[in-house]
Amino acid sequence: LLIFFFSSSVQRIRAPRGPRRVLCVVVVTTSAKGTGVNVAGSSDGVPGELYAELLLELVPDAKNVSILYCSAEANSVVQADGFVDAMASAAPGVTCTPFTFADSNDIQSVVTAAIDGCDALYIPTDNQAASNMTIINNVCQGANVPIICGEENMCANGGLATVSISYYNIGHVCGEQAVQILRDGADISP
Repeated sequence: LLIFFFSSSVQRIRAPRGPRRVLCVVVVTTSAKGTGVNVAGSSDGVPGELYAELLLELVPDAKNVSILYCSAEANSVVQADGFVDAMASAAPGVTCTPFTFADSNDIQSVVTAAIDGCDALYIPTDNQAASNMTIINNVCQGANVPIICGEENMCANGGLATVSISYYNIGHVCGEQAVQILRDGADISP
């Protein structure tokens, strides 16, 4: 049994069906059906509708929302797309514009462009953004742009609010899944 902590690690392994099984502690893109890969896990994915509702509750007059994420993180792309779809349904008059960065060197300039004319900024559970929340907050705070974040630690570093997830609890769920596989013989085949 292999246990990984982020979906990007699992994307690199692609274990074939057979005795090797893979659990991922934090998976957003959880579907492995039809791939022949024994992958299961717990997810930090929160429906985009919940973030859209939160943003519209806290910034009810929002007309332009920017979305910030690292283009190299597949989970962030999935969450950003889900958020855009949710906003289109919940508030058709709100314009959502994605802004992506390739690495931490780009963050300050991309955030500066993202907040120009926006009413709020949404950031999914993005590792690069989370690691650079101080920079993001410094740019947004000067322009009074509220940040809706993908997870609670991002809020501790400058975000206004999140739909709370707990990485501790997500890890606990993955541990329970490991017990089911190793002790109880649970089948995780897709």
